Amino acid sequence: MGLLSRLRTRLGALSSDRPSATRGIGARFTPAMGEVWKELEEQVDGELKKSGASVVSAWEVGAAELGRALRGVADDRVLVERYSDALVPALQPFQDLHKGIGTAMQTGLRAGLATGTLAAATAPLESLLVGLDDRAAAGWEKTTAHLAPIFDRCARPEDARARFLAGSRALRQACADADLVWRARLAALPEAPGLWEGVTGAAEAWQLAITRALELAVDRQVKGLAAAVTEGRTGV
Repeated sequence: MGLLSRLRTRLGALSSDRPSATRGIGARFTPAMGEVWKELEEQVDGELKKSGASVVSAWEVGAAELGRALRGVADDRVLVERYSDALVPALQPFQDLHKGIGTAMQTGLRAGLATGTLAAATAPLESLLVGLDDRAAAGWEKTTAHLAPIFDRCARPEDARARFLAGSRALRQACADADLVWRARLAALPEAPGLWEGVTGAAEAWQLAITRALELAVDRQVKGLAAAVTEGRTGV
């Protein structure tokens, strides 16, 4: 579909599927809205990806600080590589959102067209984030286990491990809080001025709610780990 055709489709969804701008798009899901829906996947996916990017960014800051803390240690490169590999399970739940968005959008499109309701179209999007808090916490636990050789370099290994593991609570809360934002924005879609604006706005609101919280949670833990390693080496 060309750019002009897409623009006409969006305008048509706005003008023909609701009586007035003040009433929003309403609860119906029409074929015209279905055409708009087909173009939303990339936009929503872009916001979902930012959650994982925030985790990676904070983790990389930790890598730099840990590298300085381990400088001069015989196996410093091995330990830094171990730290890098440990990110995988913590990151996986957020990468899975990218893997699942295509199916969620396609399933939602079929359901919306079959039932003619916006709620049916958005239900798979709500389901996509169900349990993200539990998966994020479980991933962090696996990451913690993978860091065992680094905890051994700390002055009090068990204390350092327990403090790092406690980060799972912050990740769980960040996901749970953002999920409430996501659900509220999707529930309010009938009042949105347009389908495009409503869905992209919901995705952006979720992203803004979760990324900062994830960055802060991860940053706090990785900097604490580097400090614990430094203490283990210097006794300070």
